[in-house]
Amino acid sequence: MGEKKLLIFHQGALGDFVLTFPALIRLKQHFNRIDAICKPQLGDLAKGLRLVDKWFSQDAARFASLFSDAIDPGVKSLFEAYDEIILFSFSEKLEKAVNDIRSHSVYRIPPRPKNPDKTHVALHLLKSLSGCGRIGEDDEPDGLELSSLYNPTEVFYETPHSQRILLHPGAGSSRKMWALSNFLKLEVSLKADKYRPEYVIGPAEEFLGTKLLDDNGGKRTVHVTEDLSALVALMRSADGFIGNDSGVSHLAAFLGLPTVAVFGPSDPEIWRPVGPAVRVLSSQKHKYDPKIGTFGPFKNNKECFNTISSQMVLDTLYNLMRL
Repeated sequence: MGEKKLLIFHQGALGDFVLTFPALIRLKQHFNRIDAICKPQLGDLAKGLRLVDKWFSQDAARFASLFSDAIDPGVKSLFEAYDEIILFSFSEKLEKAVNDIRSHSVYRIPPRPKNPDKTHVALHLLKSLSGCGRIGEDDEPDGLELSSLYNPTEVFYETPHSQRILLHPGAGSSRKMWALSNFLKLEVSLKADKYRPEYVIGPAEEFLGTKLLDDNGGKRTVHVTEDLSALVALMRSADGFIGNDSGVSHLAAFLGLPTVAVFGPSDPEIWRPVGPAVRVLSSQKHKYDPKIGTFGPFKNNKECFNTISSQMVLDTLYNLMRL
């Protein structure tokens, strides 16, 4: 029997992509080879974690042609080389375009559940894959216990006992950012407890890095991470992680790094990070609004975080690290 090959197409950002990893782990049991069309850094990340074998940049002109009236002929020959294609996409137009140039079936799975369904994203993906027969029913976790989404046979992290604790005060939206002052309080407490707090900042969050360095005469350790492979290496050298609802927090949790994620307006039932050692702290005293997929409305950002203190977060991390 020849090699059974799967191509996936994913258009999302880091957090959305990491939430497909439990599905990719299970798909690897059914396919000899998995390749991906995605953002370049995400492709590098998945290949480095041995979740895909090869990746293609979704930004390439030939793939952009899928959304036009003149599809690049090279795309057809590429797609025909795969036994199956799975599109993690909302786009019916993309599904039709791929079906039009391919002789085998294409499966399109929405990357998150439709409102008001509050199934967790990772579980939604697994249920969808099981529903269309791409994975077996045994690959779908029982119930809603998110720890079962993590495959313990895949070891990504071993505690290094470095005393390094990574703090990530950024997020894709300012509405998701717990106040920077809270992270500064955590820094003081961690140092008092003989830990080494270090900040992780993404390229779009350099304003936070500048503020952190300026406020302390440039003496803080601030990692500006443009390369996700370097971020993975940094996480593997740390003992713990504290961050917001962000793609970086999803990655830390998936790798197995003890992770505390602070959630404000996002619904943790749908978006909480998946991993063997993760806890989410969230203000859940507001009505869920299915139209926007968050809790609200809020008068300001502080309101949705006002029940979460730095001491609560620190205690949660220490309890998690003792497990």
